[in-house]
Amino acid sequence: MATEFGVWLREQRMKCGLSSRELARQAGVSATYVSRLETLNEKCVPSAPTMKRLAAALNVDEQTGLAAAGRVPVDIVNWLLEAPESWTRLQRIIDQGVSIDDVVRVYQSTSHG
Repeated sequence: MATEFGVWLREQRMKCGLSSRELARQAGVSATYVSRLETLNEKCVPSAPTMKRLAAALNVDEQTGLAAAGRVPVDIVNWLLEAPESWTRLQRIIDQGVSIDDVVRVYQSTSHG
């Protein structure tokens, strides 16, 4: 997941015309950390608060950034907590190979989003 996230992060950064140093400055992290996110293995995945700042610096939706980082967006977690049977449904969906990105898109396209 992090390798895919790293590719996504680099692509988003380049679309914005930002250097890794400038992205780091805007997101309040070090340039070394941005480099690690873009190049290292699954051990380097940003926390939700850090991803929120990175998403803001990249002008992307926070939920999209969280999904790209492999984090489940807060509104989906809340939805799952409100309806415990949803955990079982979500697991079945994931077991069928549906990505968390697709789950987020479907969720947001309903009255929840």
